[in-house]
Parts: sequence; structure tokens; C-alpha cells
Amino acid sequence: MKTTIGATVVFLLLPALSVNGKIGVGEVRNLERVVAWALQQEIQASHLEKRDDVCVGFASKEGVDTKTVISELRRRNYKIHSSYWCNSGPRGMTINVVGPIRESSPDTYEFVIELGDSTGIQRGEHFATLLRRGTYVIECRDGAEPKLIEYRQACCPETKNEAPR
Repeated sequence: MKTTIGATVVFLLLPALSVNGKIGVGEVRNLERVVAWALQQEIQASHLEKRDDVCVGFASKEGVDTKTVISELRRRNYKIHSSYWCNSGPRGMTINVVGPIRESSPDTYEFVIELGDSTGIQRGEHFATLLRRGTYVIECRDGAEPKLIEYRQACCPETKNEAPR
């Protein structure tokens, strides 16, 4: 009896767990894969892989499963916190997905990411330091790894961070 009820619940939830019927249970949608991949590029370009005070935030959570994105980054062995952790200090490095994520064409996503450092606030300053802001254009077809089509840095060229790969 319990097995039948469990199977019925899973069956009823399948439409909610899929996007256009292209994804099954336990798989990650292309949108979350793309965002996690771009955040990983920022972490690597800024040499933050070994830090344990990196936070990820989303200015607009519309359409993005933020828990899935953070889980994907943790699965890749990054010590990531939600933005709440950095804001409660204030502390750490923040990587924020700013504004909406647009699907500029089928399987191609465009969005802005900002990298900031909150250590100035710890010293009594009013604002964090913006280290980099750039627009990512990423293509991700079902089953394939995300591919960077274009990166346009909009701010802070004096920063010694590398451009995302």
C-alpha cells in the first residue's frame, strides 16, 4: 500500500520536476546548470576555490532554483554559502547574479554577475568593494556542458582577476 502511494506521489510530481518534459527526476535543468557553471567560472577566475567565505546571491530569484545552484557548486567541492551568511557578518566574498536571466535565443542564456568583497564593511566602511561586473552569454543544449559564447566585462578593468574561460 505504501509503495503504491509513494509511486502515485512521484508520478503526480513529475510534471513539476520537469521543464518542457526534457528533464527527469534527479536531473538539473539547463538554467541551473548554466548559472552554476558561470558562478564556477567566477570562482576560478578570482582564485576563490580554497576560500570558505564565498557567498552566492541572486538579485532576482525568478525562475531560478537557487538551492539547486548552490547544491551543484557544493557537489563540485566549493565551500559556498548563501548570501544570508555573508550579509549577517558582514563578511566574505560575494558573487551575485544581478537582474533577470534572459533566454536570448533557444538554449542561450544571458545574465550579469558581480563579484564583491565585504571586508571594507568590517573596517567600518558603508559599502563592499565591487571587484568585477560582467555579462555572460552561455549556450547549453540538453546533455551538453555549458559553453561560454561571450563575456563582456562592464566594470573594474584595473582588477587583476582573470577573465572567465
